[in-house]
Amino acid sequence: EDEEGRALENVAKVEALVITQDRHLADLRVEARVRQFIPGALPNMDDEYCTVARNGVIFRMQDLRRYYQFCLEGYERVVLYRRCDYHRIVLGERRFPLDPRRYHHLVAQAQGDRLRCWCDGILVADIRDPDYAEGAAGIRMNSICRFQDIRIGTWEEGQAVYVSRMNEREKKQRALRETMPRPA
Repeated sequence: EDEEGRALENVAKVEALVITQDRHLADLRVEARVRQFIPGALPNMDDEYCTVARNGVIFRMQDLRRYYQFCLEGYERVVLYRRCDYHRIVLGERRFPLDPRRYHHLVAQAQGDRLRCWCDGILVADIRDPDYAEGAAGIRMNSICRFQDIRIGTWEEGQAVYVSRMNEREKKQRALRETMPRPA
């Protein structure tokens, strides 16, 4: 707990993440309040050249090296990245003075191929990117920070898209099972 209530804290300069079990989330909104205490990070097994703190929300995560991340970076900017293996492609960014004494509210919204992100109510990115259509969602950190009010949700149309995709996936699995030999 801190002066603003309960928080999830990363107490070291180590890579960590918390994600949903469901890896088929498509149209969604991920948000969290993030307080980044220091601007730096240490090299790690995932990024051996990393020296800058990147703490924020992730969405449409395919695996540990393919996802979108909207994060506070250092003390000077907010960035939307598409991570693809060892590459971080900047999809949107804004120079933004980050205050380590307070929480910053990050919001990332994905609908179809449209990705929109806000920091403290200020639009940082409004782009189209079709690379990752669905995946897990959560938070990712690599430095000393705290998270509060972590929320992952969707809206009525997003729920309809999710249900439709799950039904289609189930239909394909049933069809595949029918082609498999049955045990004697």
